Amino acid sequence: MRALLIIVLVAGLGWCGYWFIGASAHKRTVANWFELRQAEGWDAGYERVAVRGFPNRFDTTLTEPRLAAPQSGWGYEAPFLQMFSLSYKPHHLIAVWPVEWQITSPQGPWTISHDDARASIVFAPRMGFPLERATFVASDIQIDGPDALDVAEIRLAVERLPVRDAGYHLGLAASDLRPAEGLRKTLDPGADLPAVIEAIALDAEIDFDRAWDNASYGLDQPQPTRINLDRAEARWGDLRLRASGALDIGADGRADGEITLDAQNWRLLLDLIRGAELLSGDLVDQAEGVLGLLARLSGDEDRLKIPLTFTEGQMRAGPLPLGPAPLFRLR
Repeated sequence: MRALLIIVLVAGLGWCGYWFIGASAHKRTVANWFELRQAEGWDAGYERVAVRGFPNRFDTTLTEPRLAAPQSGWGYEAPFLQMFSLSYKPHHLIAVWPVEWQITSPQGPWTISHDDARASIVFAPRMGFPLERATFVASDIQIDGPDALDVAEIRLAVERLPVRDAGYHLGLAASDLRPAEGLRKTLDPGADLPAVIEAIALDAEIDFDRAWDNASYGLDQPQPTRINLDRAEARWGDLRLRASGALDIGADGRADGEITLDAQNWRLLLDLIRGAELLSGDLVDQAEGVLGLLARLSGDEDRLKIPLTFTEGQMRAGPLPLGPAPLFRLR
């Protein structure tokens, strides 16, 4: 009996030591991460960090965290950020955001509020802690800023592909997006579409030049090398958009490949492009004539299925040149 008691006491003391060492490691990891961002020129800091949850959890709370990337104008700040993990599984984190936080941008500040927002993040328990999978769920989101928007729910999921160390499956779903009056007038000046965008969805596989790990979240981020777009879809009233295809991304961020766009009631899409001034009015008018001819040749004037071709930094919609293609670079 005495031997058993000694074993229990030794095990208990050992577990206590493990917890306090782990709590100190959590604090040190947070401090080191912010110090690295500061060394890269970020405005990065926090008021304090506390770790609680003895004996079975590490509950880490950052008070007043802030991050602002150098020169880009993008930043983040919040009253707090909480991260929870089981003490015997520290590589699996649950992150919880406050009900309101702020993002700054070159266009101005946004305030994000919601009923609930949380993420689950799992890292592989090996050198560098590469990302294995992550999910993010938020409900009843209000975005107030230069372009205000309400969203009923957002779900985001990322999972590393098992046969590709730097390949990830990405899924996104957002429902009942309600643009505020100003943004809606910009997108839909003729009020041809309903007040609510019913759904936006994305399903894709993305290869990067290296895996995402604990060294990937500063200025030197992994960059995409290939995008396999299985499905990108939007439903907004009578407008239905769907896209699929594949792009190879060069080191300079230029894409080569083809994305097939399937648009039901496609003229509504041109009205949105015209209203948002994404293309010049003359180019939109020219596109409407050419695309209308292609739709008539297909036998359905309201539905357009057309390849978007990316090559040598330029983009075309079927035979119609659209000008410079966007660069696929993370900054």
